Amino acid sequence: MNALLLSVLKNLFNLMGIGSFVQMIATGVILVLALVLNKLLDSRALAAAR
Repeated sequence: MNALLLSVLKNLFNLMGIGSFVQMIATGVILVLALVLNKLLDSRALAAAR
């Protein structure tokens, strides 16, 4: 599922004419945000289970 999302974003960026450098930065920011969100949700689930 994640690979599909990244492929769709890359295709969208190409269709919009966004440069490859900006594409890499945007992809990196999205990945970091996903990791932070996942960690936050895991910590909340762990706290709720206690």
